[in-house]
Amino acid sequence: MIRRVQGALSLTIYMSLTRAISALENSQQMYFSALYRYTDPDNTEAWYLSSVVAANMGNLADAKYFLSTAFKKGFKDVDRCKKEASFASIVSDYGFQSIINQTPL
Repeated sequence: MIRRVQGALSLTIYMSLTRAISALENSQQMYFSALYRYTDPDNTEAWYLSSVVAANMGNLADAKYFLSTAFKKGFKDVDRCKKEASFASIVSDYGFQSIINQTPL
């Protein structure tokens, strides 16, 4: 029962977060990304979207940290990372490249 509630809550937060990202609602992005990581800490999507939000906010260190955590938890969609408009400012960064190529920093 608890897993069902967690799953429903995770989905609701995911939908709210993706709407906030699309609408460029900065305060909502930050709130929902933190809530998503807290509610579903093993969900790689929570960490990936947190990285997108951090990049949108110009916080590149957090963007790389969240993306690194997503990969450590099993995220594997390198092409998605390369195509993500929010990562345009860090796509050629050595740390970013190390993360998506899963090489040690």
